[in-house]
Amino acid sequence: MKIVIDTNIIIASLLKDSVIREILTSKQAEFLVPEYAFEEIEKHLSLISKKQDWERRT
Repeated sequence: MKIVIDTNIIIASLLKDSVIREILTSKQAEFLVPEYAFEEIEKHLSLISKKQDWERRT
């Protein structure tokens, strides 16, 4: 099965341990990601990192 995912889904899975993260890290499907998604993630990497640290502390 092939699934197209957007940047918001990827970032959400990076920020919170959830079912979405489990799905994205499973080998049950092939994920298609638009090229711009990597650019968006890179653009917001600092903020994502800060939020991950904050989530770990709470």
